[in-house]
Amino acid sequence: MNRLNRSAVPLSLPGRVRRFPPRPRRLASDFQAPGTQPDPRPASTVAQLGYLSVLVVEDDPVNLLCASEMLAFWGIRALEARDGKEAVALVRELRLDLILMDLEMPQLDGLGASRQIRRLEREHARPRVPIVLCTASGRFVLPAELGQSGVDALLDKPCPAQDLHDCLVRWCLPSVRGSAGAATSESGH
Repeated sequence: MNRLNRSAVPLSLPGRVRRFPPRPRRLASDFQAPGTQPDPRPASTVAQLGYLSVLVVEDDPVNLLCASEMLAFWGIRALEARDGKEAVALVRELRLDLILMDLEMPQLDGLGASRQIRRLEREHARPRVPIVLCTASGRFVLPAELGQSGVDALLDKPCPAQDLHDCLVRWCLPSVRGSAGAATSESGH
């Protein structure tokens, strides 16, 4: 019970998760100070991100929920896999725009799953789906190890929403992805 009002109902029921209604989306113009220009990126990218399908591969249910909810907030369809094996099976069946892959998982870790996904793409002449490896572990991943596995980017967990948003914009929006692809081909990756 709420201490300030003893007649109030409990803040949540035992054994139940409290779900809040989705927050309304806000555009940059909602936060614009008088006489300033709004940042054109948020309003345009929210509309473009809403068409994406992202696979979240995570063995921890709390991290899986957090990532899926962040994506849903931007209107992104979040698909879920609990380990690398399940991710590879889903990649065989679905068309995806991006994969957020946990590094350490049972059965098949993120690097092993990334290698299998890249092999599958080559064997079936499928387009390359960006894979972003997410890690909260203290394990240091060498850039060569990432490149050999076919991982495109690395995000630390917990991942701030702005970092995830920037990653989605970089790897999923055609105009930004084209310039990122040109930069990667110049560096020899």
